[in-house]
Amino acid sequence: VAERLAAGGLAVAYGADTYWQGPTASAATLHANGDVSVTFSNCGAHGLNLANTSGWELCVLGGDQNCSQANSPVAGGGVGDWINAVPDLESSTSILVTTNSSDTNVQIDNDSTVLVRYAW
Repeated sequence: VAERLAAGGLAVAYGADTYWQGPTASAATLHANGDVSVTFSNCGAHGLNLANTSGWELCVLGGDQNCSQANSPVAGGGVGDWINAVPDLESSTSILVTTNSSDTNVQIDNDSTVLVRYAW
């Protein structure tokens, strides 16, 4: 943490060309099978490192359901519920987030609006 903070200070105060901010989500693509690819910018020279695969969740919007915080992650959740998901590195700048469709009560298709969150 201290190293990144110091690098940030040098970059902001002196314009140093150094990597200090970390990845930022820049795009998301919903695939026909319900998987979501999340693409990141600012991944650094070595790209993404997926050190922790827990804490990823998907939520499908629909009807009057809004994926509120009150809807905690559940197995077999329905529309408006956060569903536990599994990430996998797709490339050095993107992660594929999937859910086991047999464990959910939600049909995800290309017309769905799907939200992704990590360690919320």
